[in-house]
Amino acid sequence: MNQNKSNISHERFTEIVNLSHEAIIALDESREIILFNPAAQKLFGYDEREIIGQSLDQLLPMNARHNHGDYMNDFDHSEVQSRTMSERSVIRGLTKANNAIELYISIQKHPDGSPIKYSAICSNAPRRH
Repeated sequence: MNQNKSNISHERFTEIVNLSHEAIIALDESREIILFNPAAQKLFGYDEREIIGQSLDQLLPMNARHNHGDYMNDFDHSEVQSRTMSERSVIRGLTKANNAIELYISIQKHPDGSPIKYSAICSNAPRRH
């Protein structure tokens, strides 16, 4: 009976992630992408097969890559489990077509031992003038 509930729970989780209008991205300990839902595929232009196993850096503009690693290290060593990234500044991502996009992003840090180290929920932000 519990196995059946577990399967239903997993199926529901998968359904929620796949139907979400928001892009959901998960990273492992080495900051490689291990989950990239359909909304993330639409937002960034990558098919899941192209992006799984790639570094998160692939989704960041070149000028943001170095500092982003430092920000992740700071977040990793903080007591905070989740936060909104745009509290600091405008956040930009990079699409497959090499276009910079402005994003709202909330990030989560997962417990030690989880196969997911970080997750992010992203949505397109309106252009600021």
